[in-house]
Amino acid sequence: MSTTIADPLAAHFRDAGKRLQPGDLDAAAKLIGCPLVALQAVLAVETDGSGFDAAGRPSALFEQHVFWRCLAPAKRMSAREQGLAWPVWRPGQYPHTSDGIYDQITRACAIDEVAALKAVSWGIGQLLGEGCASAGFTDVREMVLAAMASEGAQLDMMVQWLIARRLAHALAAEDWPTFANGYNGPNYSVNHYDQKLAAYVSTHQALAAKAAP
Repeated sequence: MSTTIADPLAAHFRDAGKRLQPGDLDAAAKLIGCPLVALQAVLAVETDGSGFDAAGRPSALFEQHVFWRCLAPAKRMSAREQGLAWPVWRPGQYPHTSDGIYDQITRACAIDEVAALKAVSWGIGQLLGEGCASAGFTDVREMVLAAMASEGAQLDMMVQWLIARRLAHALAAEDWPTFANGYNGPNYSVNHYDQKLAAYVSTHQALAAKAAP
């Protein structure tokens, strides 16, 4: 995957920012082997179906506990003092605005760029940069550049990651606890992630049944 921008920081995380094209979701669902509504549920719960913020940057969330995990021990205390790293996941750690999130990302990059980019959930599927290899990239910078380019690229990386991590079957079966545990980690129940996915599908099916002749 290539782009004309070599440095996401120099570009302020902005590139073409292309939106999904007709047929992208159908094609992705077929590759995964899941119902379209199951894939739509994941995207809706993760980002309300949008891969970019109002400034044209990839939808993002900075994870302090992942930054701690990816950092060399010698850098952890400095990051912790700046409120950017913590040994375990904590609820309520996220800024309320995209600008606040990107402020975290930029400050974390000043400490360790690779660790910082790995600690961010990127794009329409909120795929963690730490999983760049499973998503088909040689390094996390390449993954971020792809996320900056288009929602289609964001969707592609999510599909590759799901297949590589063997979560496609759980998504196809709508086994939401198993999927949520693999996709969001063992703390998924704190935010009722599995219940939100199930509720989205149930609502969609009820509306479809009501609209049927």
